[in-house]
Amino acid sequence: MSAKLKLGILAAAAAAAAPALGQPLPDFGVMYNNDGDVVYQQANTSQNTLTLNNMLTQLSIPSLKTVMWSIGSGSDILNYPTRVANTFGWRTTPYDNQPDWITRVNYGRTYAQQNYDPTRVVGNRVKTMGKFFIPSYRMNDDHFVGDPYNYPLTGSFWLNNTDKTIGASPVAGYDYSNLLDFARPEVRSYRMAIIDEAIDRYADIMDGFELDFNRVQIFFKPGQAAANAQLITDMVTQVRQKLDQKELQTGRQMYLFARIPPAMHNSDWAGLQVGTWISNRLVDVVLPSQLQTLAHDMPITPFVNTATAAGSGTKVVPSLYPRTNLGHKFVSRPNSTSYTGPDNGRQADIEQLRAAASNYRYLGATNFQLYNFGLPLTSEWVNAASELNLTNPTIGKNRVFAVTPSYFTDPEDTFSNRKQIPDSVPIGSTKNYSMLVGDNIRTLIRERPSEVMLRIGFSNANATYPMTIQINGRTLHTGSLTTRYFPATLSASSDAPTGYLHVPVDDLRALMQGTNTISVSNTGTSVNARITDMQLGVFGATVPGAGQPIQSRREPQSSMLRRVYSDQSGAGINYTVNNRTNNGLTAGGGGVFVSGQATSPTANYNHVAGYAFDQAMYYPSVEGTLAALDYSFWLGKTSGSSPTSLASLMLVQDDQVFTLADRFSLENGGALTSQTIQAVGITAQDFLLETAAGDGWAPNPNVHPNFSAGGSPLFFGFMLSRAGNPAVNGNVMPQTDLDDLIITFTSAAPGWAINGSGDWNQNSNWTSGVPNGVDALANFGSA
Repeated sequence: MSAKLKLGILAAAAAAAAPALGQPLPDFGVMYNNDGDVVYQQANTSQNTLTLNNMLTQLSIPSLKTVMWSIGSGSDILNYPTRVANTFGWRTTPYDNQPDWITRVNYGRTYAQQNYDPTRVVGNRVKTMGKFFIPSYRMNDDHFVGDPYNYPLTGSFWLNNTDKTIGASPVAGYDYSNLLDFARPEVRSYRMAIIDEAIDRYADIMDGFELDFNRVQIFFKPGQAAANAQLITDMVTQVRQKLDQKELQTGRQMYLFARIPPAMHNSDWAGLQVGTWISNRLVDVVLPSQLQTLAHDMPITPFVNTATAAGSGTKVVPSLYPRTNLGHKFVSRPNSTSYTGPDNGRQADIEQLRAAASNYRYLGATNFQLYNFGLPLTSEWVNAASELNLTNPTIGKNRVFAVTPSYFTDPEDTFSNRKQIPDSVPIGSTKNYSMLVGDNIRTLIRERPSEVMLRIGFSNANATYPMTIQINGRTLHTGSLTTRYFPATLSASSDAPTGYLHVPVDDLRALMQGTNTISVSNTGTSVNARITDMQLGVFGATVPGAGQPIQSRREPQSSMLRRVYSDQSGAGINYTVNNRTNNGLTAGGGGVFVSGQATSPTANYNHVAGYAFDQAMYYPSVEGTLAALDYSFWLGKTSGSSPTSLASLMLVQDDQVFTLADRFSLENGGALTSQTIQAVGITAQDFLLETAAGDGWAPNPNVHPNFSAGGSPLFFGFMLSRAGNPAVNGNVMPQTDLDDLIITFTSAAPGWAINGSGDWNQNSNWTSGVPNGVDALANFGSA
């Protein structure tokens, strides 16, 4: 039992048993809140009980330890035989026989007539599974307000007290005027009577009570919330007293939970003195929440700081939703048709939930509440409930961080904090956006993700539109969107994207644990860019250590293999990089082909070009001194009767380009010549500095890269030489085909192990953020 404010005779009687402020709470695990409508399954009550018990078995997930269950469908139609409010079917409405209502209305009427209580069925089943059972009550639900005289969720109290509504909406864009006004004592007494009835009814099986101030966060007439805020605090105090009384009667601990708006200032706007509730331990757990959609960046820090400063022990548990904005699931390596199929139907995915959980763990959340995840749960949501309880919910898993987009009335910054997007970037201007990333970046590096990609949705762009994208001051893209832009087809929506820009984060040191600044510069001359969403995807991560080799497996795509070096003499060569059929890491089945076209049909030339991969890298300062590496790649030449092409593994460190002394040759002759190039035990001494002497491939045998733990990141790719044809005007160009680069790194410090701070043990002076003047690939960012 937590320390609470005690009043009157009850306070005096219980004072001796009341623990000190800040007493620890039990582990509530992942919490699950159900809106209660699912209890109307069958007309026969015995069959309904059996069906409910079977459905609830899904919640037996060990990490899911607390079940909140709404006692009502809204605030006035309750899911048990109430004597205070109403049940379904208490009156006839025009909606009763519509598909959305016919079952609930008819079954609810039958249940009430038979004094059947499906909420108790739920509570009994939850307790037999060994979990906390918490009845939940929506304090001022708004579902009925659009048509209160006819809607099935309107109760008799409202119909008999239409003079006790707020009368005008405090939020633009939606009419909340029919909500009850908590400044009226009759309204507060009515709500308290329902809460008292529910606590009395379920005291024998419940472990506490949840006050849901989130549905909806409006309780007073416009402009009167601050003056009347103490009235709701008085109600919270009464509920706390009621629970204390039940503790004394039953000898069982009772905890008070409060679902609240997502930010402290939103709570103040609503007349909810959440800071006081936390500081005085009136409530044991506060649950900041959006109204309808998943958020990655609710500002929960003030709630955490208030609890810490007061030493109250109140826990902060954000609510997570299965709904997001209209769009497409993030594809790590898209093609032209990846975003032209079915959209996400506004459904969030587990990758987004993982990232949100990482963010809130970083901000101080103790756990999470799954809200509006209906039964039956999908397999994805079962997995989410199993994972979110982890201290590090993202390690070794795909995840998608996001700048939370606006939905519904968020732009008002009233009961929900203002969102940064959708937003327009005018011609010739730059705008900055903050993205929260909760992951430890050193740990992220050690997970060796195959892709770390920034995806920005636009509603009015195309592949020719020019943009510059930076993250924390590092340029990721500049120029036209070109091959990094992928069109999208979506249902009608004013702020749904018509296409996505994908840009890789080439040096993961550019990322920060915490707030990252993403800068979008509109360098066009004709259109204000409209941004609809902004996400950071991490894909292909593995759990560090566990005996696994440190490996980078890359199949090239034209959008991820970029030219970072050039040295030539004689006639120039214009290169293009094109995709082969993308079949995955299958020898010769995908990858790219590089074509070179000489600018003169007769002049001699000597040319070398270096192409670096996105994220084919090794970080010595994070992953340990690199002792040696093994590599292999597929090399082919599909143009016969063409000059010899030479290829080698390339390494870039601190803007210096290194290659191997061994160069692999594809000679003149028939097409489809191919081979797998491989070598083992390559050390720093095997890489030679390439010198730009204007004579093509000219390595310096005396300069080598730094593989020690003090070295900068090592980026890998291909070096190509003499891949050109001294014929122009449409004649056949030679092609060098590249595929399936696999690099296996042997670290001098293998076997990472997690430590108590959530990082992976390794002595290193590396800090997140690309050091000034050490831009590992100065040309990375140019397509």
